[in-house]
Amino acid sequence: MSYKTLTVSTEGHIARITLDRPDRLNAMNADFWNELPAAVRALDAGGDIRAIVIDANGKHFTAGLDLGMFGTPPDPADVTARVQKAARFRHNTALMQQTFSALEDCRVPVIAALHGLFNEVLDSKEATLERALEMAKEIAGKSPLAVHGCKRMITYARDHNTADSLDYVVTWNAGMLHSEEVMAAVTAGKTGEPGDYTPLPPLNDDVQGGV
Repeated sequence: MSYKTLTVSTEGHIARITLDRPDRLNAMNADFWNELPAAVRALDAGGDIRAIVIDANGKHFTAGLDLGMFGTPPDPADVTARVQKAARFRHNTALMQQTFSALEDCRVPVIAALHGLFNEVLDSKEATLERALEMAKEIAGKSPLAVHGCKRMITYARDHNTADSLDYVVTWNAGMLHSEEVMAAVTAGKTGEPGDYTPLPPLNDDVQGGV
């Protein structure tokens, strides 16, 4: 079987799956989300493979989600599309989650050969503090709602199993991930300018109306 985003090879009882879009930093597009689980399941189904190694061509293992996955927001005048938006998003994200669930469900061990795993090792306390402040500044330049969501997911996953965590992630994203924030991130990435993100809402100590 041939793939658009992967190269699959075998040697003896070992299979190698290589992310193979180095010109796009191996960003995860729609083909990737469909091809990776198909490749894993095909290798598992044969019965001859005893271990799978996943690596990547190019400088980066992967840049993450391909921003081309985000379509244009529904027309505000299209009531059906607006009402169905969250449900469609949740369903599609659940399908994407199955891509990585395939690695867990596979009968044989899967080893990821990640390059660039460590950020850096610093020589002094001062250098460490400087780098920490730089990292904080970088995080502060991201969408506050997205960062809040990431931290919430990390905390939730710590105390729950994989299936529960994935279900929580997809439900959270369906309600909290807004196309306006995504487009602000895309614009910031293209222009190099700070993103025009919505701030976190202020917290209040008592119950208020007009939610």
